[in-house]
Amino acid sequence: VHCDPHPGNILCRPAPAAGTSRFWWAREWVRWLVGVAPAPQLVILDHGLYRDFDQSFVLSYARLWRAIVTADADGIRAEADWLGVGKYYTLLAAMLTARPWSDILRSKDDPARLRERGTAADKAQIRTYAAQYAKAIAVVLNHLPRPMLLLLKTNDCLRHADRQLGSPVNSFVLTLRHCVAAIRADEAEQRRQARARAGPVGGVLLALRGWLSDAWLAFEEGLLRLAAMWSGAAI
Repeated sequence: VHCDPHPGNILCRPAPAAGTSRFWWAREWVRWLVGVAPAPQLVILDHGLYRDFDQSFVLSYARLWRAIVTADADGIRAEADWLGVGKYYTLLAAMLTARPWSDILRSKDDPARLRERGTAADKAQIRTYAAQYAKAIAVVLNHLPRPMLLLLKTNDCLRHADRQLGSPVNSFVLTLRHCVAAIRADEAEQRRQARARAGPVGGVLLALRGWLSDAWLAFEEGLLRLAAMWSGAAI
């Protein structure tokens, strides 16, 4: 994970012409002649702050975000326990989203509540919470696994970039999509190993169970996307 993705470390440039064809130059010349701009390419700069995360941490983080976006208070508490800050699970969720706990609890029906509104009142509310819970925030930061601190920094950078661009997408729904993909991949691997031990009949039952699990995750994500569209939030 690149842990310092502020706007100064992200370059947008015209995509270089692919040289896979002997006549790529002709294609690019025609595109220029008819006024078709080349496709954009994002380039990540400053490679001094990368971090690899072990699988157990990745899955806990994925489950935590899934619980936050789906307003699953029990799931948030469970993952906060795993991260060593179970007592402060509401504060951890608020720190990750920069939203008050009340907004998080209502986010499943209205995902737009998780998005920063950028108003003066919204900024004043965040400053008030930060001052009010400063000591508790320090305790949480002291007890969290070190990789989590880098992800908090990454989230802040991405949130700032999203705000600078006018919040064109619902970044929380996008985060959920990747978290669900990580959870699916882990469950698929566990089922594969279990089928190898279970034999033919047990393997069929496990495959059916896996299909139902994948269907439920897809259904859950679909409901959230519909809720985001209904509330007017881009996806």
